[in-house]
Amino acid sequence: MAEFCLKCWNELNDTNYPERKYILSETLEMCEECGKMTNVIVAERRFCFVFKRVKIKKRSKENNDY
Repeated sequence: MAEFCLKCWNELNDTNYPERKYILSETLEMCEECGKMTNVIVAERRFCFVFKRVKIKKRSKENNDY
């Protein structure tokens, strides 16, 4: 299996995915594209968590929103 760092992987696939989308190696390994010793992609996460800010409507006694 080819081992690429995140930067090279995004360049090869013409994407701009963040680090949290992939599981990276814990130890430094050589990237097969750029030849640098860095953390390489081991696997893609099944679920990529995206945090959204949600505006919560406040309940009030006047509107009887209980």
